[in-house]
Amino acid sequence: MKEDFEKRGVWELMQTLRTFSIRFNKLLIGLLAGITFLLTGGGTESVNAVSVNIAPSAFLTASSTNVSGGVTYSPDKAVNGIKNSSENRWLSKWDRLEPHWLQLEWRSERTVSQVKVWSGNVTSANWQIITYDVQYWDGTQWQNAASVVNNDKDGYLGQYNDLSFSPVTTHKLRIYITDSNKFDSIARLLEIEVYEEVPMQVTIGVNDAVYHQTIDGWGGNIYTRQMKRFEEADPEYMNKMLTELTTTHVRNVSIWHKLEEQNDNSDPHDFQWSQFAAGDTGEVHEEFLGLQELMQRGIKLHFSPWRFPDWIAGKPAGYNWNGAQMELPIGMDDEFVESLAGYLLYARDQYGIIFDYISIVNEPLYGGVYIKGITPERYVSLTQKLKTKLEAHQYDAEYVGGETNTATLNAAEWTDTVFQNDTNGILNVLSYHSYDRTLEGLKAYNNTSVSYQAKLVVGEAEAQTHGQLSDKNTWLRAMKNALAYYDLLEYGNVSLIYYFCYSATDTGGLTAYNHWLKTWYPVYDMLKHFHNGIPAGSVRIAADSVSDVLTLAFKKPDGKLEIVLINTSEETDHVVQLMAGTRTFNLITSDDQVRYQALPAVTSTSSGGAVFTLAPNSITSLTEQ
Repeated sequence: MKEDFEKRGVWELMQTLRTFSIRFNKLLIGLLAGITFLLTGGGTESVNAVSVNIAPSAFLTASSTNVSGGVTYSPDKAVNGIKNSSENRWLSKWDRLEPHWLQLEWRSERTVSQVKVWSGNVTSANWQIITYDVQYWDGTQWQNAASVVNNDKDGYLGQYNDLSFSPVTTHKLRIYITDSNKFDSIARLLEIEVYEEVPMQVTIGVNDAVYHQTIDGWGGNIYTRQMKRFEEADPEYMNKMLTELTTTHVRNVSIWHKLEEQNDNSDPHDFQWSQFAAGDTGEVHEEFLGLQELMQRGIKLHFSPWRFPDWIAGKPAGYNWNGAQMELPIGMDDEFVESLAGYLLYARDQYGIIFDYISIVNEPLYGGVYIKGITPERYVSLTQKLKTKLEAHQYDAEYVGGETNTATLNAAEWTDTVFQNDTNGILNVLSYHSYDRTLEGLKAYNNTSVSYQAKLVVGEAEAQTHGQLSDKNTWLRAMKNALAYYDLLEYGNVSLIYYFCYSATDTGGLTAYNHWLKTWYPVYDMLKHFHNGIPAGSVRIAADSVSDVLTLAFKKPDGKLEIVLINTSEETDHVVQLMAGTRTFNLITSDDQVRYQALPAVTSTSSGGAVFTLAPNSITSLTEQ
């Protein structure tokens, strides 16, 4: 049976991704009542309402996730609006028995009374989920809102369960599955939609007397060894990446491990520069030239090692680590540090390259070919050794703690242990990556940074689920990343975000730039709303987010305001009445039809305000003149 082949990872998926989203109006000057912005105050005033699917704006988690045939059937695929594609479903793991669950969590309390559920397989019949409950969290425990038994609604036929119930107010809801289907124990959820009656007129307060974090700048991860090749092929590449998209920081995806391809002299306390020079291959030279250009443009540099020299693990140069575990051997700490220091000093003394931030290892909790075997105690010890060695050569930098691969509570707790072990106070920065983020994880990282007075940085910022790149060229992907930025700023209180990734590899496997087509994906335009409108030194101020409109407000160094609005609704326009005293704002918008498009300026007066419309699934920047 096809589903059996799918389960074993050898069935070739037959469906293609269809275009997602519905657009009505494009930020027209509105005549309807809408969202009111005040410089002080806040609150909600309901005039009339519209039923809105709020599932896409939720945090998604699940009891398990199936990975099969190179496809990850992650929870976020159950809310992406695609109901006719096999690879756009959430699937539980094939070796897990019931119960299964998929959970939606919102940033604030929501009142819901209707849920629609599509389940099954799009290529054959009778694989729909048989028995499940829709449950909500009452603050203490899960309560049933609706139940389905002996389900005969087959997603293969376009059928779905339309469940209505008495309104419940909650910030968490889940589908709890006790009978997956007629044939096996895999839960196949094509789509879930959750509906709230959203007021069309609300009031959102912006309060410039309440300050949050200061923004240190914006940046991205770059494969600097490929910069020159991209620049030669596309003369606009560098200016678009660093100037048109305002960039202040770059985290280098380095091949430092290729510089010292054999042990220099078996003495971890002494450098033999001839050996480093011998290992200076063409790729490393290209990397240094790229870093030089970044420094000449005034970019601050962040170093984080992905690999270590093969000889440290007893392997020959060029060893293929694909599928192998790359664990730093016990007893090789001093050699590892010496090799790191050698690269950093060689870059400085031979090319004039100095890194402002240094982390000892990238994603120490991650498996595969990344550096493993780094406990919190070892992380601190290695950092202390490197700092001591570099300071002996008059090399000053800020040292990064954590650099963990997710924004979950477990990863945050690991990072907190790193800082607990830092009794000498050598770590200046707490960095983490934003994959699989949760509210609890973001808040926990923030708490650790406050406790240890460490600057809070996101080393890699991407949409909620790590590794899902099938939709990288869509506005849907850009909106996912806009939500990630919002969460990192609102709940994480981070001061610096590195997007992953500005610059693609030769295989085109990453997200922002397609070097074959010489074009940037829609996420590039999403990033402009943050990177270009909010300069370093801006301070985030208090702003209410109401319903499905998320608000971020900043006071810039010149004292003027920048407001970013994200309309997360798939279908609903929101008309905005801006009341901000006597101020004039330039408007720029992006959605799946337009990219960073300027609109006529609007002026707010104390008596009448200014009225305009937010399109569905859009980002709008308001820049005070």
